[in-house]
Amino acid sequence: MFKACSLSEAGLCVLAAFPLFVHADEAPARLALQLPTVSVAASRVEKPLNETAPSVAVLEPDSPLRAPVRDIKDLVRMEPGVSVLTDPSRRGHAGYTIRGIDGNRVLMLVDGVRLPDQYKGGGGSGAIAGRDYTELDSLKSVEILKGPFSGSYGSDAIGGVVAYRTLGVEDLLAAGESRHVSVKGFAHSADRSVGGSATLAGRSEALSALVRVTHRDGQETDNRGDADLSGSQGSLRSTPNPQRWHSDNVLAKLGFKPADGHALTLTYERFRRDTDTELISSQTSAIVAQPVSDSVSRDRVSLAHAMELNLPWLKRAQWQVYWQNMLATEKARESRTGNIVRLTDNTFEQTQTGAQAQLESRFAAFNAAHSLVYGVEASRSETSRLRDRTQINANGSTSKLVAGEPFPQRNFPDSTSDRLGVFVQDEMRWDNGLSLTPGVRFDWYRMRPHTDALFNVINPNNYPIATFKDSALSPKLTAAWQVSEPLTLFAQAATGFRAPPFDDATMAFANRTYGYEVLPNANLKSERSRGLELGVKGEWTGLSLAATAFYNRYSDFLEQTLLSSRDTNGNGVPLEYQVRNVGRVNIHGLEFKGQWQFAPHWQLGSSLAWAQGDNQTTGQPQDTVDPLKWVLNLGYRGEQWGVSGYLTAVARKSRVSDPSYFRPGGYQVLDLSGYWQLSKAARVTVGVNNLFDRRYWQWSDMRGQLASDPALPRYTQPGRNLSASFEYRFL
Repeated sequence: MFKACSLSEAGLCVLAAFPLFVHADEAPARLALQLPTVSVAASRVEKPLNETAPSVAVLEPDSPLRAPVRDIKDLVRMEPGVSVLTDPSRRGHAGYTIRGIDGNRVLMLVDGVRLPDQYKGGGGSGAIAGRDYTELDSLKSVEILKGPFSGSYGSDAIGGVVAYRTLGVEDLLAAGESRHVSVKGFAHSADRSVGGSATLAGRSEALSALVRVTHRDGQETDNRGDADLSGSQGSLRSTPNPQRWHSDNVLAKLGFKPADGHALTLTYERFRRDTDTELISSQTSAIVAQPVSDSVSRDRVSLAHAMELNLPWLKRAQWQVYWQNMLATEKARESRTGNIVRLTDNTFEQTQTGAQAQLESRFAAFNAAHSLVYGVEASRSETSRLRDRTQINANGSTSKLVAGEPFPQRNFPDSTSDRLGVFVQDEMRWDNGLSLTPGVRFDWYRMRPHTDALFNVINPNNYPIATFKDSALSPKLTAAWQVSEPLTLFAQAATGFRAPPFDDATMAFANRTYGYEVLPNANLKSERSRGLELGVKGEWTGLSLAATAFYNRYSDFLEQTLLSSRDTNGNGVPLEYQVRNVGRVNIHGLEFKGQWQFAPHWQLGSSLAWAQGDNQTTGQPQDTVDPLKWVLNLGYRGEQWGVSGYLTAVARKSRVSDPSYFRPGGYQVLDLSGYWQLSKAARVTVGVNNLFDRRYWQWSDMRGQLASDPALPRYTQPGRNLSASFEYRFL
């Protein structure tokens, strides 16, 4: 059945290896298999979601119960306690915020592999290299763990974990099916984007294969900026900068079962997005025009082996090796008065290699059933940042000294970060409904900088750059007690740590023209966190309720600190900045979820999150904490059609660290979505977001914005907008 194939014939050749042709008329009514929701990341083993702590959320990007999802901000828009920081001018989405903790303090995984780090640099409210480089159309689910989870995942998980799970053949094929061929189209009016995907999947007794290819084209995301200022340039511009972008994604999996209970999976993932922006909002009396081109690409190759052993001492085992590369580029042409042109060509790159293994044993001891999970993880990250700029003068001459900075340069040296983690956890269950899960993880971390001439050119004072090493023991304890058959109490105490990233300890930079310096710091310590969580979860016929109270304490936060300043006349030493361990933050809050199926096919759901945070170092409120958010949804789900309504209410942001900051008011937004099963093979999903065309701001985008800023309307969210998708399954 296998033969030489051209690239265009490759998909058909994959299907040719699998027998049993299925006609569209015989295809199942569902386009996506509706299986019970499970959690994997929370306990590192597959477990029904209703058996995990209430603070775990599992989101399905392709769920017919909600409108088609555009991006990560759209994904969590109705998830209380979670938000996404966005720069509306150029950079887009930076990453997730969970319970007031954001950036690289939230660990992100895809199929168990760490995603590359975020790099903010001078990216303003966005990030030069954000963490929005995964195609949601290729995902089965997104699992969000809230609070410290270093006891399971090591460094960077002090604020939580976002775990992506990509689609597998088993997610597309029901029992007895051997082939799947489908196409999907989608469109969103908020950014005038259109796109589509094509999927081929098949399996035989020993082999399986899946390929999904996705393409999107779009423009700038709309807002509710003032129409009379739409043509304004510079800081007065309230509408989005003109922008065009396109993205491509490939997910390919090849599976092989060499024997019963063994499954090998080879995965290739390729994502790329290119964005062209005209930075009208950055124009000044000196800057005439500034078109920029940004791109980000991520490639991943991994080989995983899962084994069902059923030995007396070992039930399951799995291992995985992987390679991953992320490259972000920035290209700009800045036209200035006097017929001067500045060309920018910057890159940020991170390459990761790693291996991990996990074992699971089951036994009985001390009148309890034990499920022991233990393993090891090792990885290496190579990080590089190159900045280059050229000035073309009016007479045609060129210069590499631009605005007092010599180019090319590295504002931090290339670095190699090595991680080694060993973990163990034991879930013990007694017949009286009590379960205890103690766990501990040991992590070793080393970051080695590699200085060169491109770094030394901006380190004229030859500040010493040192290797950073640290290790940490992160214990955790989870307890659950099934008080009665429907009611379970939860409690969890957890710890976390985060080693200084690639740039905090090693950045050394001096700009004499503007009179400031950034100093490295060889004496940094790792950030630490401790969390306590109490929860209750109950399931009755047609009714489920869950509530959580949490308290998290963070210490030794890394923050850039001003060491010296000038007097009011500009005299004195240059401004000196340095990253130091100065932050202590306490965050506490409450979360609630409930769902009631009050009639056949009808359900009413609600979720709420409230949190309050304080910076103990400054005595001021912690600005990264989102205001209270409440979501109410009512839905009907039938075999042929369904409809849902979501009312999202957010309270006014009242506590800020500086009274001059803009504090957006509360708002209420109504979204509607529905699906229609046109035939056994075709489904349409539609959505109307912000039905009443409300003008509102999300606090995650407004942190630190002054109330006097004339560009505040630029940060408003889209008005009424539509989204739709159509999926057709051929086989």
